Amino acid sequence: MVINEQNPRRTHRRHSNRWVHWLFLPIIFCAILLAPVRADTEVSAVADLLKAGEYLAALTLLEDLKPIRPCDPDLLFLEARVYETAGETDRAIALYEILIDLFPDFPEPYNNLAALYATLGELQRAEALLLRGLATHATYRQLQRNLSRVYVAWAAQAYRKALSIETPAGSADATSLALQLLDSETLLRPKTKVSIPPTSECQQSGNTL
Repeated sequence: MVINEQNPRRTHRRHSNRWVHWLFLPIIFCAILLAPVRADTEVSAVADLLKAGEYLAALTLLEDLKPIRPCDPDLLFLEARVYETAGETDRAIALYEILIDLFPDFPEPYNNLAALYATLGELQRAEALLLRGLATHATYRQLQRNLSRVYVAWAAQAYRKALSIETPAGSADATSLALQLLDSETLLRPKTKVSIPPTSECQQSGNTL
C-alpha cells in the first residue's frame, strides 16, 4: 500500500517561491520600461551639450557610452553632428557614411551628408544623397526642401553659363559655395524595425576613422 502524503515544508516552500516571483515582477517590469527612458535621457544629454557648444564634453560622454551601446544609431548620429558642428568635416563625413552603411533606412544621415557636400560645392554628390534619402522616406520635408535648393543652384549655374558670366579667376563657383542646406538635428525611428548589426561590425567601421 502506497501512501501519498505531501510534505508540509515543501508545500510551504512552493508558496514562498511563488510570492517571491510575484514580488519581483514589478521590479522586472520597471527595469524593462525604464531602459528606453534611460537611453533617451543619455541621447538628450549629448544633444544638450551639442546645443550649448560643449563639443569636448559631448564627445567625452559619447566615448563613455560606446562600450555600453556600441552600435546605437542615435549616438553615432550625434557623434557625426558634433564633428560637423565643430568644423571637423572629414570626420563627420566618415561617420555619416558609416551610419548609412550600417543603417540604410534612416533618411537623416543622407540629408546631413548631402548638406556637407553642398557646402564643399559638390552638388552632384549632394543631389545623389538626397535622392537616396528620399528612397527611404519619400515625404521627408528637409530632403525635399534641400533637393529643391540643389535644383535651384543647378539652374543658377546653367543660367550663368548661358549668359557667359564668368567667375573670377582662381575662385570656385559662388553659387556652389553659398549653398547651405537644412540640417537634421535628431534621428527619427523609421516605420520598419531597425536591425542592429553585430558589435564586431560596428567596431570594424569605427576603426576606419
